[in-house]
Amino acid sequence: MASQPPDFSKAFSNSLKKWGGWAARSFVGEENHLLAPVSEHISSIYSGRFIPRRFKEEGRQDEWTQIPGIARVFLNAFLIQEYDRRTDGPENLHGLLELTESPIETAFLLALILCGREHFISIAVDGHNPTSKYPFYTVFEGHRDRELLIQPQKSIGDYRVDFLLSYTGLERQKVESESPRPEDQWQDIRIDKKMIVECDGHDFHERTKQQAARDKGRDRFLQSLGYPVFRFMGSEIFRDSLASAAEVLKALSGRSLPEDELSQG
Repeated sequence: MASQPPDFSKAFSNSLKKWGGWAARSFVGEENHLLAPVSEHISSIYSGRFIPRRFKEEGRQDEWTQIPGIARVFLNAFLIQEYDRRTDGPENLHGLLELTESPIETAFLLALILCGREHFISIAVDGHNPTSKYPFYTVFEGHRDRELLIQPQKSIGDYRVDFLLSYTGLERQKVESESPRPEDQWQDIRIDKKMIVECDGHDFHERTKQQAARDKGRDRFLQSLGYPVFRFMGSEIFRDSLASAAEVLKALSGRSLPEDELSQG
């Protein structure tokens, strides 16, 4: 008997409920209702009429069926963050979903956008990659001193990484000072960091020793170029997408999340 595929939409919803951000506190009870007026392009995603060509060519239609459910959960949380449910959500949702290669990557990308928006980070996604011809577009305008560029399926040397992330920001950090004035105890530090994130789905499938060796060689090459590599198992992202995204943002920005923003329960 064939095993049932993981239910990513349910897992993404559960991860959002555990999260303590504003969207999560307003989300409970709303996840099964589409809060926005449904435009034709969004309804085509939910109805299954829209399937990216490469999923059809590679015979992965069943895998694509997981993605609309994740998109629905994401869209509701996005609209709650927006404080204005008259919008249809992010521009070109089709393009956003086409930038990923699997439900694992989709869940991570959408979780990263939600986490970044919670911190008022300006987020841009680069749609120029080998699998999509969508133009560069900004997902969310936030604080001008905090900018995150997300480049899915980015080619680096002979490799194509799942996500190349570039963060630029001014972050307040505590410094040693002899001055008794509280304002002198903090300083704005400019942060410029890049990071590669790999979403490893091997734990949902069979992984050979050869694949493991290739992954390690790939990581060593990327690290030699100065890119830190965060490699998440697919089960980690499946279990808690928001926690994975929050971990990455903390590593990039150096900012600790508020205690109530990410529940460990």
